[in-house]
Parts: sequence; structure tokens; C-alpha cells
Amino acid sequence: YRKKDYQRNGYFVRRANVQIVLSANNLAEVFVMPHCPPGINIENGQTISDYDGLSNHLTMPGNLEPIKVSWEALYPCRRYRWITYGADTDPQAFVEFIQRWRAKKWPIRCTITDKGKTILNIAVLVESFSYSYDRVMDMNYSIGLTEYKFI
Repeated sequence: YRKKDYQRNGYFVRRANVQIVLSANNLAEVFVMPHCPPGINIENGQTISDYDGLSNHLTMPGNLEPIKVSWEALYPCRRYRWITYGADTDPQAFVEFIQRWRAKKWPIRCTITDKGKTILNIAVLVESFSYSYDRVMDMNYSIGLTEYKFI
């Protein structure tokens, strides 16, 4: 095995390059996503205002819009060989985590790292969350997060 692998419960578990962590209440509750989804969408927008002058057209930058993050992935119900080290394999606990913090109307923190380098670390609100189970009770889910700015 390679140095990037860990032995856990008799299995060699490969350390993921890209890792997604959702946490709440200053790391009181932490969920390490079991694996990196095939694609993570990060939208970083800004409003733009257009004005027509007497002799030309002007474009002025406006305010930055909140960052939006979304992905679709599988949340497995058992520990497969490709699971990220330290990840939980209880999809229902993840659903309850999302529902609990949505009901409290509190933001959670989304941290995305690549080989230890932080790509994104922002407070977010869960804008959308849908899920379904397959025959072996693995959960397919999609989640949409919107940046929360503390005032």
C-alpha cells in the first residue's frame, strides 16, 4: 500500500484529495462527506448595471452576490473501500443533521479542501436538499448551499 492509504477495520482506505466537510455550531457537529462528488458547482456572481449616456454606453460593477455551492452525490450506508478516512456511513444521520440545522435557521460551515489546501470555507444556509434511497439503502442526494453573511 502507499503512504496515502490508511488501514482501518482491516481495509485500506485511501485518503481523498478533495474533501468536503460540513460542520455546525463551531465544530460541535461535523460531517465529513464519504467521498468527493464527480462535480462541485461554485457560483460566484456580481450584479452589473448598464447605463446609456449621451455619447456612449456605461457598465458599472455592483455588489457581490452570495456564493452558491451545489453538488449531487452518493451517501453510502456501508464502508466501501473508496470511502474517505474519517467519514460517517450513516445516511440517515446526515439527513437529520441537515434537517435539524435548517429547522433552527442557523448557518452551517462548508469547507472544501484539495490536498490540504483550502478551496472554500464559508458559512452557508441549505437552500435545497433532496434525497432518495436505492435497493441497498445507499442514499443519492443533491444539495444546494448559499453563502450566509454575518451582520
